[in-house]
Amino acid sequence: MPQKLSLYSKALIIAVVVAVIAVIVLYVYLQQQQAERIHFIHQNYGSTRGLIKSKHLRKNKMVVVYQVDGETYITPINFSSNVRHQIKAGDSISIKYSRTKPALILTAFEEGY
Repeated sequence: MPQKLSLYSKALIIAVVVAVIAVIVLYVYLQQQQAERIHFIHQNYGSTRGLIKSKHLRKNKMVVVYQVDGETYITPINFSSNVRHQIKAGDSISIKYSRTKPALILTAFEEGY
């Protein structure tokens, strides 16, 4: 005959299930946000070159500096780990930016470029 689970075990199982569901919901939400950003940029975009000001390997982030219509923008960008050794601070990078909101960009290393 199977043993009954303690109240603590039941609570732990419920907590794990809720945590897994929360992670899945967060992932789907972030994917949707990224798709909306890409769609918004592609509706009316310009192209330019930017400069990688810095790169942080632990966080897979780089800071890109670029100019649009004489205004300078500094934007942190996530990059995938498969390009981490292809880029370094000081490199030039191709950028698509939203003409409506030039602070929204896609770099050549991002999905949807």
